[in-house]
Amino acid sequence: MAVPVNPEGRPATQGDELQRGVRNMLAMIRSLARRSSVDVSDVDDYVARFDGRLGAFARVQAAALYEPTATIDLCTLVIEELLAHAMHEGDALVVSIQPLRLGMRQAGALALAVHELAADAFDQGAWSPAGGHVRITGRTTDGSLLFEWQESVASPPGSPRTFGAFGREYLEDGLRYDLNAATELKIGAADLRFRLRMPLH
Repeated sequence: MAVPVNPEGRPATQGDELQRGVRNMLAMIRSLARRSSVDVSDVDDYVARFDGRLGAFARVQAAALYEPTATIDLCTLVIEELLAHAMHEGDALVVSIQPLRLGMRQAGALALAVHELAADAFDQGAWSPAGGHVRITGRTTDGSLLFEWQESVASPPGSPRTFGAFGREYLEDGLRYDLNAATELKIGAADLRFRLRMPLH
């Protein structure tokens, strides 16, 4: 059996793993801070966007502080992120996700994705004054996770719907890098659909 080693070539210790985790966490925070400056109107807007993304990341990392090898249930992760936006299941939301536990890296990436989708839904989608409905599904097939966010807007505005630069880049490109996932984001005047297929290890 292979023994993990650190960059100096000696067997990795628990301290090495903790240092690696802290470095990864700080790198992610720096990335969020830098990329959240894109497409903001003022300092208050930047602070609000960065704080929301940092909160999504922190909710997952809190569990890892107590158990580095911990896993998180996908449905629980999604519900907790929606609760952070004060959203509950009901007429405007249906969540149908099979039981599935994810490692911290996978969970952190998906939590940020759900945050971006939820934030946009409140800003200009189904949970804005325009009204509408969101259906979130997740299931496993052929060793992969299929995750889908389907959103319909009841009274779409006359102007085309946009999506924040950070969120769009992360959903379309960031998740491919972080999770080796295939993603698709389609935005229409009255609907939005995000699909992700991610290999499970």
